[in-house]
Amino acid sequence: MPARPRGHRSGNTDAAESMGTYVCKGPAMRKPATKTVLVALLLGAAVALRSQEIGTACARGRAALEAGNAPVAVEELRQAFRDDPGNPDVNVLLGQAAFAVGDFETAAAAFDRAVAMRPEWDRARLELARAYFHLGLHAVAEEHFLMVAGKPDTPETVRRRIEAYLDRIRAARREHDFRAALTVAAVRDDNARVSPDGTVTIPGLPGLDVPVARDWFWTQAATLEHRWAPRGGNWGWTSGLLGYHAFYDTEGDLDVTYVRLDTGPSWRWGTWSAGVAAHGAHMEKDHDRYLGTWGGRAWLAADLTDHASLRLECSGEERRYWQDPQADGFSITLALRPALGWGRHTLAADLGCEGHNAEEGYETYDRMFAGLTYQLALPWRLTMTGAYLYENWLFQRPEPLADSRRRDGVHQVSVGLRRAIGRHLAVELRHKLEMSRSSNDLYDYDRNVTSLSVTYGF
Repeated sequence: MPARPRGHRSGNTDAAESMGTYVCKGPAMRKPATKTVLVALLLGAAVALRSQEIGTACARGRAALEAGNAPVAVEELRQAFRDDPGNPDVNVLLGQAAFAVGDFETAAAAFDRAVAMRPEWDRARLELARAYFHLGLHAVAEEHFLMVAGKPDTPETVRRRIEAYLDRIRAARREHDFRAALTVAAVRDDNARVSPDGTVTIPGLPGLDVPVARDWFWTQAATLEHRWAPRGGNWGWTSGLLGYHAFYDTEGDLDVTYVRLDTGPSWRWGTWSAGVAAHGAHMEKDHDRYLGTWGGRAWLAADLTDHASLRLECSGEERRYWQDPQADGFSITLALRPALGWGRHTLAADLGCEGHNAEEGYETYDRMFAGLTYQLALPWRLTMTGAYLYENWLFQRPEPLADSRRRDGVHQVSVGLRRAIGRHLAVELRHKLEMSRSSNDLYDYDRNVTSLSVTYGF
């Protein structure tokens, strides 16, 4: 019988590797060609001991990698590789650990060896493509991505990940990149004027009954983004334009028109990126100017691993309320946004604070917010989304006729289901429950908003 190729695994081992589980083994024992039984026993014992040491180093490295301790995993797996460089499992584990610490050169070399030993191993080839992408070798990365995507048995979730990388590669090749999206939605709002439920008590005045208005409205939102990135440079200039309209069925005085422009440079160094931008916005309510803002923002982001990222953003803007000049003032916001993805799951947080210094003290406030968003990729190109946001508002001084400072606690819970149709079209059904609990009865309310939207992006 012909000799089995080096690195071959059969039976249950292949099944385990296809699921991403790697087997830690030392080199195979061979029957010693010796003339005496004693020499055979000694040689067999030495080989067995060496095999156990290699397997132990590999197992320790894999355990450290699963525990999130990538630096320790790299050291253990380097030792396992030195002892058995022809083991494809060891090479893939070493590549994953090196990738996790940002050593893409070592990762690419390790994945390349694994692919050379097992060309049919799509998991290793996909890891190799990712490593080449982060090294900036986009042409080679694209070749390996397309090889995996072109196989009929590649799962749909993997195809979507590959397509996201291919889109980034195509964008990186273009000096000018334009993107646009148009969203149209039908919305049902059971408290359009965010009115309190029941009788409102204001010191010194009789009780007030504020009616709750339920209404349908239509929204249109259009976004246009342009990015200019000189070839060979690590910086670019991004500009974005947003236009939004809301048209109510019966409560016409609530119609809103909003336009915003952002523009500024950004830079990227490896896994780090940063940028600054100036922005201005104009808002009309019932066709009368309502709000004007202008300001700037700065941000710093890092891809901590291929599955985790972190973004820090600071913005400041001057606000002018034409219909309520007492609220005019300067606002500054600081936000931290970590994100984590694993498999079909994505988890993102939004933590921060805002301070608004208004003309009148009772319009000056501090706001703290914390939010969490979860996404799950489902079969048939469906994505389920769940989100929760809590905001705590504390105003500097009591309002006229009030005997204490206003404090609001606002809870927002939303769920949604999104279906992608082709590469450019998506349909989403979403419901949001908003509950405000305030020290002032006038700002106590419950609100349910249900929307069905269609988005076309290109």
